[in-house]
Amino acid sequence: RVAVDLGNYIALNEDNAPELLSKGGSATIETSRGCPWLHCTFCSIKELYGSLCMDWRVLPIEDVLAMVRAYAKAGKRRIHIVDSEFFGAMYTDEDFAATFNRAAEFAKGVMAINDELGLSGNDKITFSHISARTDTVYKEEEGQRNVQRIRMYELLREAGVQSVFVGTESGSAADLKRFAKGVSPQEGEEAIRILEGIGYEVEPGFIFFNPFSTMEILRENIDFVGKNRLYEKNVRVFDPLRVQLGSPFVKMTRNGALLGELNIENLGFASGYQDPNVALIESLYRDWERQDLDLIIRLTELGRAAQQEARLLAHRLEFLNYEFMRAMIYASDREAMRQAIRDNMANAREILATVARAISAQQ
Repeated sequence: RVAVDLGNYIALNEDNAPELLSKGGSATIETSRGCPWLHCTFCSIKELYGSLCMDWRVLPIEDVLAMVRAYAKAGKRRIHIVDSEFFGAMYTDEDFAATFNRAAEFAKGVMAINDELGLSGNDKITFSHISARTDTVYKEEEGQRNVQRIRMYELLREAGVQSVFVGTESGSAADLKRFAKGVSPQEGEEAIRILEGIGYEVEPGFIFFNPFSTMEILRENIDFVGKNRLYEKNVRVFDPLRVQLGSPFVKMTRNGALLGELNIENLGFASGYQDPNVALIESLYRDWERQDLDLIIRLTELGRAAQQEARLLAHRLEFLNYEFMRAMIYASDREAMRQAIRDNMANAREILATVARAISAQQ
């Protein structure tokens, strides 16, 4: 296989945009392909695509802006950016300047399109989210670059980017080293704080369990979740790592005699846990989480007029999940775990009763 020359990308334009949208197509764009890092041990992109992804490649910014303009002229104001990583490398001064300048050119170009088309207020172009590493937001001991990083994100926010999916991944330095992320928990924490301060909705990527988790790692993770209130974010916080086919984690897990069967539907392997206490807590949480499904189904029964109440109840449920997980991790013995389960079940029944009353009030 040969990598596509993105300079010859068959892009959306003002002539074909109306036809695409009339057929039910969504307003999506690519601005780049690949990953500038390629070291994460849980990721399979390097193995599966080989030399095709060895370079982070960009579409010409004029082509990207032409697609944005085409969507806007066709009546679409909310656009989805589907890049794996929106930003390029930031390791050398040259790389940093190129990444910063490209992001600034994109942001200023979008704002110029708004002016050109007379779009203002809620009619301006918006972008649902971008995906980024934490060190595109903040890197320890890089004071002047961090000032530029913040300015870059401020420009993108001004240009209509609403949310950032940021790969924090763990609150444990040991896990981040195992994942080969090249960042620290403190950098992830600071990245979340900065992005929220600018006004973004932050979606932190987080891997709570992995086959080599220890109780100490779980404590570090739950403390990170609590301190940064990740249970308030629109993400699943307590998921285990899926050992993806083609990722270095396959070999790591096999060497630890923890690798199970391949699920051909999601190209992920089943896996065990090195620590039996971790395995128990993960299993208890999965059993606990099944009740969430009933609550979520009931929440969807609330009509449009009760959406605000539904959101508040959903937040209560997420906080309850956090409290349950924290109680399991910090329980001193099995009896303490059983008591925590009883206490949290009572709270869950209270939320379910509140949902039932809200549904009845609408009927």
